[in-house]
Amino acid sequence: MTVERGLEVWIPARSAGVIFCHNHPSGVLRPSLEDRELTSRLRAAGDILGIKVLDRLIIGGVNPTAFFSFQGHDLMEEPASYGAKKNTRQIER
Repeated sequence: MTVERGLEVWIPARSAGVIFCHNHPSGVLRPSLEDRELTSRLRAAGDILGIKVLDRLIIGGVNPTAFFSFQGHDLMEEPASYGAKKNTRQIER
């Protein structure tokens, strides 16, 4: 997923808000640094366009109903600051 691909979908749909979902085939539901950076970039793009990124979900664990929610772990409240110092706060499942 890229921010550009997100824009291709958000703008024509006139979205007011979006929820992103992607899988981790490894089954590890913990977001990587790249996941967190992309989420920040998507939020920054959404802020510019007036489209709220409501949540980002990670699926793909051994349990088919298991998922990781950025919103559920209070990670959507982090500043959407592309290019800012990386947040290294530990994430617990």
